Amino acid sequence: MNTINTIDLADLIVTKIALAGDVSTHKKVQKLIYYVDVWHYVHFWKPLIEESFEAWVHWPILPSLYREWKWLWASNIETHKDDLIIQESIVVLQKRIGLSSDQVNLIDSVLWAYGSMNAMALEMQTHNEDPWIIARWKCGPLQNSTTPIDKEFCRKYYSSLIWKNDAE
Repeated sequence: MNTINTIDLADLIVTKIALAGDVSTHKKVQKLIYYVDVWHYVHFWKPLIEESFEAWVHWPILPSLYREWKWLWASNIETHKDDLIIQESIVVLQKRIGLSSDQVNLIDSVLWAYGSMNAMALEMQTHNEDPWIIARWKCGPLQNSTTPIDKEFCRKYYSSLIWKNDAE
């Protein structure tokens, strides 16, 4: 399994969210990519994207996606309204990215679990999870930071959630 381009993954997530009848914002997509990447690492023992997330004030962020999409900020990302065209776009994107059926299933599972949450709910969730807390432990609540969120720590933390849920 190779790592994939961040922008391609963002486009795929926006398109899948549109097919589900929801809208995306830059902020929401950043957080969904974070969850897709960490759960990919948990299940496949390899991150899906090479770039590291940074522990910014409001979310784990990928600097390259921020630079590409910063003009969108909190605006809704517009997509086509025709479900058939959206479905065709998803198939094309998945093939272009080179995702396996297991990877597609994982992305769909993450979007099923987190995709209906708005950006603020996702922000609150990430802010209550150890990887973001630990990456920002030396920072004040509104202090800027470019501290990377450790992917291996994320894998261990989210893996522990599976074991915790299985034990309950």
